[in-house]
Amino acid sequence: MMRLTILSVAMLALLLVARPARSAKLDFTAHYDGRGAEGTDDIWRGTLDTPGAGVVVMRIERRPTSGNVHALVFVSHDSLARSFGADVTGRQTDDSTVQLKGHIDVGRASGTAIEVTMHGHHGTITLVR
Repeated sequence: MMRLTILSVAMLALLLVARPARSAKLDFTAHYDGRGAEGTDDIWRGTLDTPGAGVVVMRIERRPTSGNVHALVFVSHDSLARSFGADVTGRQTDDSTVQLKGHIDVGRASGTAIEVTMHGHHGTITLVR
Protein backbone atom coordinates (compact mmCIF):
# COMPACT_ATOMS: atom_id res chain seq x y z
CA MET A 1 0.00 0.00 0.00
CA MET A 2 2.81 2.43 0.92
CA ARG A 3 4.59 1.62 -2.37
CA LEU A 4 1.44 2.48 -4.32
CA THR A 5 1.09 5.77 -2.44
CA ILE A 6 4.70 6.78 -3.18
CA LEU A 7 4.20 5.87 -6.84
CA SER A 8 0.98 7.90 -6.92
CA VAL A 9 2.72 10.92 -5.41
CA ALA A 10 5.57 10.61 -7.93
CA MET A 11 3.11 10.47 -10.84
CA LEU A 12 1.25 13.50 -9.48
CA ALA A 13 4.52 15.43 -9.19
CA LEU A 14 5.31 14.65 -12.83
CA LEU A 15 1.89 15.93 -13.87
CA LEU A 16 2.34 19.14 -11.89
CA VAL A 17 5.53 20.06 -13.73
CA ALA A 18 4.37 18.88 -17.16
CA ARG A 19 4.57 21.59 -19.78
CA PRO A 20 3.32 21.61 -23.35
CA ALA A 21 5.60 20.82 -26.29
CA ARG A 22 8.11 23.44 -27.48
CA SER A 23 5.60 25.15 -29.74
CA ALA A 24 2.03 23.95 -29.51
CA LYS A 25 -0.87 25.18 -31.62
CA LEU A 26 -4.50 24.84 -30.62
CA ASP A 27 -7.03 25.62 -33.34
CA PHE A 28 -10.51 26.57 -32.18
CA THR A 29 -13.91 27.67 -33.40
CA ALA A 30 -15.76 30.30 -31.33
CA HIS A 31 -18.96 32.29 -31.32
CA TYR A 32 -19.77 35.68 -29.83
CA ASP A 33 -21.79 35.10 -26.67
CA GLY A 34 -22.67 38.70 -25.80
CA ARG A 35 -21.42 41.10 -23.16
CA GLY A 36 -20.30 40.20 -19.67
CA ALA A 37 -22.51 41.12 -16.72
CA GLU A 38 -20.48 44.30 -16.21
CA GLY A 39 -21.29 45.44 -19.75
CA THR A 40 -17.65 46.05 -20.69
CA ASP A 41 -16.29 42.74 -21.97
CA ASP A 42 -17.18 40.83 -25.13
CA ILE A 43 -17.51 37.14 -24.34
CA TRP A 44 -16.43 34.54 -26.91
CA ARG A 45 -16.99 30.82 -26.28
CA GLY A 46 -15.91 27.92 -28.40
CA THR A 47 -14.37 24.50 -28.72
CA LEU A 48 -10.94 23.27 -29.67
CA ASP A 49 -11.08 21.80 -33.17
CA THR A 50 -9.78 18.38 -32.10
CA PRO A 51 -13.00 16.49 -31.25
CA GLY A 52 -13.62 16.33 -27.53
CA ALA A 53 -10.37 18.16 -26.70
CA GLY A 54 -11.85 21.02 -24.70
CA VAL A 55 -13.34 24.49 -24.65
CA VAL A 56 -12.13 28.08 -25.00
CA VAL A 57 -13.54 31.19 -23.32
CA MET A 58 -12.25 34.70 -24.03
CA ARG A 59 -13.26 37.91 -22.25
CA ILE A 60 -12.15 40.79 -24.47
CA GLU A 61 -12.21 44.27 -22.93
CA ARG A 62 -12.35 46.92 -25.60
CA ARG A 63 -10.77 50.29 -25.07
CA PRO A 64 -13.23 52.77 -26.63
CA THR A 65 -10.74 55.23 -28.14
CA SER A 66 -8.40 52.75 -29.84
CA GLY A 67 -8.20 49.29 -31.32
CA ASN A 68 -6.18 48.12 -28.31
CA VAL A 69 -7.74 45.40 -26.19
CA HIS A 70 -7.04 43.51 -22.98
CA ALA A 71 -8.32 39.95 -22.71
CA LEU A 72 -8.42 36.90 -20.51
CA VAL A 73 -8.17 33.56 -22.32
CA PHE A 74 -9.19 30.32 -20.62
CA VAL A 75 -8.67 26.87 -22.11
CA SER A 76 -10.22 23.86 -20.42
CA HIS A 77 -8.41 21.09 -22.26
CA ASP A 78 -9.08 17.35 -22.20
CA SER A 79 -6.40 17.00 -19.51
CA LEU A 80 -5.71 19.20 -16.50
CA ALA A 81 -2.03 19.41 -17.47
CA ARG A 82 -3.00 21.15 -20.72
CA SER A 83 -5.59 23.56 -19.28
CA PHE A 84 -4.60 27.17 -18.64
CA GLY A 85 -5.54 30.80 -18.26
CA ALA A 86 -3.68 33.73 -19.84
CA ASP A 87 -3.67 37.50 -19.56
CA VAL A 88 -3.11 39.00 -23.02
CA THR A 89 -3.18 42.34 -24.82
CA GLY A 90 -3.22 43.32 -28.45
CA ARG A 91 -5.37 44.74 -31.21
CA GLN A 92 -8.85 44.18 -32.51
CA THR A 93 -8.99 45.55 -36.03
CA ASP A 94 -12.71 45.06 -36.45
CA ASP A 95 -15.44 43.01 -34.79
CA SER A 96 -13.95 39.72 -35.97
CA THR A 97 -10.15 40.05 -36.21
CA VAL A 98 -8.10 39.85 -33.01
CA GLN A 99 -4.33 39.55 -32.46
CA LEU A 100 -3.21 39.09 -28.86
CA LYS A 101 0.02 38.30 -27.00
CA GLY A 102 0.86 37.66 -23.38
CA HIS A 103 1.77 34.94 -20.93
CA ILE A 104 0.00 32.06 -19.29
CA ASP A 105 -0.46 32.87 -15.63
CA VAL A 106 -2.74 30.05 -14.48
CA GLY A 107 -1.94 26.38 -14.94
CA ARG A 108 1.06 24.14 -15.24
CA ALA A 109 2.43 26.07 -18.23
CA SER A 110 2.59 29.29 -16.20
CA GLY A 111 5.12 31.72 -17.66
CA THR A 112 4.83 30.38 -21.21
CA ALA A 113 4.40 33.03 -23.93
CA ILE A 114 1.12 32.83 -25.82
CA GLU A 115 -0.19 34.31 -29.07
CA VAL A 116 -3.87 34.29 -30.00
CA THR A 117 -5.21 35.13 -33.44
CA MET A 118 -8.87 35.00 -34.38
CA HIS A 119 -10.38 35.89 -37.71
CA GLY A 120 -14.11 35.50 -37.95
CA HIS A 121 -15.09 32.54 -35.84
CA HIS A 122 -11.84 30.58 -36.26
CA GLY A 123 -8.68 31.06 -34.28
CA THR A 124 -5.34 29.68 -33.22
CA ILE A 125 -3.67 29.74 -29.83
CA THR A 126 0.10 29.29 -30.08
CA LEU A 127 2.20 28.49 -27.02
CA VAL A 128 5.75 29.63 -27.73
CA ARG A 129 8.81 28.40 -25.81
